[in-house]
Amino acid sequence: MPINAVIDLGTNTFHLIIAEVSAEKIEKILYREKRYVRLAENGIEEIDAPAYQRGLEAMNHYAQVLKQFKYDHLRAFGTEALRVAKNALTFIEDVREQTGIEVAIIHGLEEASWIHKGVKQVIEPQEEPYLIMDIGGGSCEFVLVVNNEVHWSHSFPIGVSVLHHAYHHSDPISEYDQLKLEAYLTETLDPLSLQLKRQACKILVGSSGTFDTILDLLHVPLQNESANLKPADFYPIHDWILTSILSQREAKKEIPEERVEYIVVAVVLIRQVLHMMAAKSIIISNYAMKEGILLGNPD
Repeated sequence: MPINAVIDLGTNTFHLIIAEVSAEKIEKILYREKRYVRLAENGIEEIDAPAYQRGLEAMNHYAQVLKQFKYDHLRAFGTEALRVAKNALTFIEDVREQTGIEVAIIHGLEEASWIHKGVKQVIEPQEEPYLIMDIGGGSCEFVLVVNNEVHWSHSFPIGVSVLHHAYHHSDPISEYDQLKLEAYLTETLDPLSLQLKRQACKILVGSSGTFDTILDLLHVPLQNESANLKPADFYPIHDWILTSILSQREAKKEIPEERVEYIVVAVVLIRQVLHMMAAKSIIISNYAMKEGILLGNPD
């Protein structure tokens, strides 16, 4: 059985996953690791020196891990930070020189397609339309699925690192910052709003990231790498996060270190989308882009 490896060079986190795969699904995860690099720690326009070094260290570590496996294919993909940062190409060249790993930059619509391929491995076919939402550090991808096929997709530059730097200026976040963030999201997500007016959709599918943290805070276990919630389950968590301070979030073992700052703007973004959809249910998928890439061609 083929063994594939994927490195997902995200804006905040670099992931490595190695798995046995068939033509249709991931059969067995052999290795999984994530390293918190925060490429956009001081803005997405340029990777600063400490983040640059953290990224290189992570890639050198992954190169050493890969030497322990006999794999058939390796794919390494960069997303929003490596699409935008002015020194991204220099970083990619340094990765190639130090590790021999070739990093490809994928555009937002391709990223959305990979996300759909990953999600549908663990989400049962749905009779109703559903909207996949994948919140990254630099961008947020949406995929509207109708009759279990991609109907529309879009990538918006509203990742949690971007929103945090622009709108989270006090702790707890102020009502003023919340209102500014809501206004910005309303304007930015207008293309999504138009699609939802044309095609009603009441099911939100959140893929990994912040959604996993929400599950952990609710102590809801995954079943077959997915879980089902109601919007009413989300709002108490949302309310606590918006009124919390950093030290309170840090004290919650369910919130990973890499999310204690960014989860505030993330829950505002999720709330905005739930309201826009008038959502009646939430499905959370533990599979996303990297799991889709493991299987080969995007949908």
